[in-house]
Amino acid sequence: MSGWVQFGSNPSTDADYTVSTNPDAPAGSAQARIDGATIVVGGSIGENAILLSAVVGDPDLNQLRFQVEVRAVGTSFGDVATWSSAYVSNGQTASVVVTGLADGDYHWQCRAADINGAASPWVSFGGNPETSADFTVANAADVAPNVPAGANQYRSDGTTPIPVGATINESRVIVRATVSDPDGGMVRLRIERKNVSTAFTGSATHSSAFVPSGATATVEVTSLTGTPTGYHWQFCAEDAHGTASAWTPFDPAGGQTDTPPASDDFTVNTSLNTAPSIASSPGQFTTADLPIVPGETTVESTVRFQATILDSNGDGVRLQIEVRPVAASFFGTVTSESPLLASGTTATIDLGGLAVGAYHWQYRTVDGSGTASAWTPFGVAGDFTVVTPVVDSGGVRGGCGLIGLEPLLLLGALLLRRRRR
Repeated sequence: MSGWVQFGSNPSTDADYTVSTNPDAPAGSAQARIDGATIVVGGSIGENAILLSAVVGDPDLNQLRFQVEVRAVGTSFGDVATWSSAYVSNGQTASVVVTGLADGDYHWQCRAADINGAASPWVSFGGNPETSADFTVANAADVAPNVPAGANQYRSDGTTPIPVGATINESRVIVRATVSDPDGGMVRLRIERKNVSTAFTGSATHSSAFVPSGATATVEVTSLTGTPTGYHWQFCAEDAHGTASAWTPFDPAGGQTDTPPASDDFTVNTSLNTAPSIASSPGQFTTADLPIVPGETTVESTVRFQATILDSNGDGVRLQIEVRPVAASFFGTVTSESPLLASGTTATIDLGGLAVGAYHWQYRTVDGSGTASAWTPFGVAGDFTVVTPVVDSGGVRGGCGLIGLEPLLLLGALLLRRRRR
């Protein structure tokens, strides 16, 4: 009889497959203008875009995204997502901006989908008949936004400028510019990024979120590869009506050419990248930043996780955590993560929606190219326990200071636990 052979080429500490429970249906779904103003059911907007949102939750504590299907009234739903949000942590609000809407009446439905592909049932918005409008688009006159000002390129930490033509070891670049609109409406920055051997087409490859006129917009330019490869890019501004400024090639000092073979605005050489360091000084806290002693309890359903994140290349780096009930093994699957931050920063993650019970967690760091450190468990057993808050049902009676029974029982249990140690 031959010996046992491990399946897969991944480490034995990582999962070969994961079984997911379906996420909960989205809660508190809402519709709003791009500037955040609420749109009542059946309300009208004078722009080609709408902001849809909801709180998403998952019994497995996985990251989730909010998916919507938006159709013209008179067109039935096909249970196919037309727009999806970015992934967010369990119990957080996720939102998506739906753009390119023509004049007319619309209805929509939504669901939550976790990072493993499991999804909740579809839920129709509004509580009204599907033959009635959830919202109506009726456009007003529109003026094109201004050409963005002060456009520049940065490393994935978002603060270190990339000199024109410089080589970086990351697969992600941050672009920022100030965007403005004569109409005073919301506006976003759009980027077209191409290999230097490819001409521009006038079609955006990356976009920022909508921001108020006069604000700085930020775009993450991702999926860059090369050993090495040069890139060039151009930019424009687009308002919520879908009206855009002229495209402008990035050329802050003059002298760049964008006719293939174009000049390098930056060059990517990912073969120079190395994994970030293991995060230091990890800790678990209440939302008031009070430490939760390993193995102790908290009455909050949200726990704050922190660690200092480091990268020897100076790349942007993020903290990732995996949180599981003590009875469940780690899968090597991310439960939640911080934004990309500068090396040496203390990263913070608030994870909400935790049910009563005992939990353990592990952590790692991931740079802007997706290169990760090893997973490191925080403790060796139960790291913290979420308990039901104790309500003082006795109160003060007759000035004698008599307290309720529940606090006494909890105090006794804690004292007995400490004596056993």
